[in-house]
Amino acid sequence: MNSSVRSKPYMVPIACFWLVFLAAASLRVTLTSLGPVLSDIANNLDLSSAIVSFLVTIPIICMGVFALFAAPLSNRFGMERMITISLFLIGLSTVTRSYFHSTLWLFLSSFLMGIGIAIAGPLLSGYVKRHFKHKSNVGMIFYTFGISISGVLGSFSSSFLNQYLGWDWAITLEVWAVPILLVSGIWAAFYLFRQSEDSAQMSAPKAKMPWNKPRAWMLVACFGLQSGLFYTNVAWLLPFLGEKGINSFHANMLFNLFILNGIVGSFLIPIIVIRIGLKATAIGAITLIMLMMLLLLLGNSSLILVYLAVAILGILISSGLFAITMLLPFNEVNDGNAVASWTAMMLFGGYCFAAFIPTLLGLLYDLTGSYSAIYWGGMINGFLLFVMFCIFFRKKGIEK
Repeated sequence: MNSSVRSKPYMVPIACFWLVFLAAASLRVTLTSLGPVLSDIANNLDLSSAIVSFLVTIPIICMGVFALFAAPLSNRFGMERMITISLFLIGLSTVTRSYFHSTLWLFLSSFLMGIGIAIAGPLLSGYVKRHFKHKSNVGMIFYTFGISISGVLGSFSSSFLNQYLGWDWAITLEVWAVPILLVSGIWAAFYLFRQSEDSAQMSAPKAKMPWNKPRAWMLVACFGLQSGLFYTNVAWLLPFLGEKGINSFHANMLFNLFILNGIVGSFLIPIIVIRIGLKATAIGAITLIMLMMLLLLLGNSSLILVYLAVAILGILISSGLFAITMLLPFNEVNDGNAVASWTAMMLFGGYCFAAFIPTLLGLLYDLTGSYSAIYWGGMINGFLLFVMFCIFFRKKGIEK
């Protein structure tokens, strides 16, 4: 063979970028679109606020518990095929959850939707590893950007359609089924019926859940702490700002800024990571900046400094740290199925762990009567995340 002939660098097919973005965008929009119409659902179906809130809680619980089934199903039926089926399940559940105007079916559809999200989420990480290879970081930019932008669109579109155009809550929720089912159809056209893809998937090495890997448990802790910090801000930021004497207009503007800046963080932070790599100093610096902004928020800061702190926290907490944590399994294993297994375990343990953090911090308010106590608890949460990142990056390596 001529030594002058060099192998061409691997080029990721353009279709893979769009497939990842569209699939990721289908995972969060069905949840965030619920918020603006929850009160209408409660009034229409004569449900209490506590009961109707389970429409959001059930899918989140499923996202943790049923993530465990992602790797076995991928091993059995193929990664791309299971992503396609999961997307179809999400779209079908989005149609049926409000079509029958039945309380039982509404909750059952939320349950099925949660299963679809739980299966598709970790498998998409595996898909990125398999098809993007050494350019996985670039693929994860499209993953996190799709999740972030659809989450914001879901919330704002529901508010616009329901409150400004006067659409019924059922139609407002069902409208998102159209793009999700279209995305599942696109995935089906690429992967569902291709025999060549089937043989490639079946020949791929199978992966087991990394229950006996200490570093996998570190990932669980990292994901749980960063998710818990995000949900704490979603739950307690508005009352905390009100306690600081900030009026309702600026408080709502700050909350929307926190959520919207998640879009910025979803591509800005991964780009920074791509340029400098997943290094302890970089991740540690990002986490320390987050702690400084929390401290600034807790101090007697001017309104301008509060806006600055919330804007930066939105970039970091709302999506930036999520993107970083989702990238970590890629540095531990070098196979798509293995990445999916590590991610599934991380999501399972992390979501189950994170679900309790806002409640535990809420107990601090019950004990002290001050929302500042919750954010001091958030400081401890953030410091523990910093410590976990430092421990995690002490030793790195790719498992074969």
